[in-house]
Amino acid sequence: MRQAELTQDWSYFRKMQPQILRAVGFLKTLREKAKAEGSVNGRYGLLAQGVGDGGLGTLASEFINTLWVLAGLRAGVEAAERLGLSGFEDMRQFYAELCASMNAAAKQEMRRHPGGFEYLPMLVKEDPQWSLPEWDQPRPQSGQWAL
Repeated sequence: MRQAELTQDWSYFRKMQPQILRAVGFLKTLREKAKAEGSVNGRYGLLAQGVGDGGLGTLASEFINTLWVLAGLRAGVEAAERLGLSGFEDMRQFYAELCASMNAAAKQEMRRHPGGFEYLPMLVKEDPQWSLPEWDQPRPQSGQWAL
């Protein structure tokens, strides 16, 4: 997607359509895996637990991977619509479902910082890291720098 935007040559995007759609199928299996495992991510309808980057670095119920997948899905859906390509309906549906699940999770997981602002930590409230002494807990910006 990004390569096509930069070069304004959409032929590669069109050529990659089968691989893109296979990748969406794989992402769906990650959501089903999360549901089967009974993780917090699964209860929210998000992707399976992962290792969040940006200072988290442990396998956990986290939002980073789902957020990056949403960014990629959105870009792909928008490109397909702009180009008038068919076959992306399943991707569009998956994006809508995952986005709705993420928004619902964000409402439940929002925190209020002692400084007075609200933020969404990238680790769920149930994560054991929140029971560490305050200095050792994840910072509000952990895992969010690139987003």
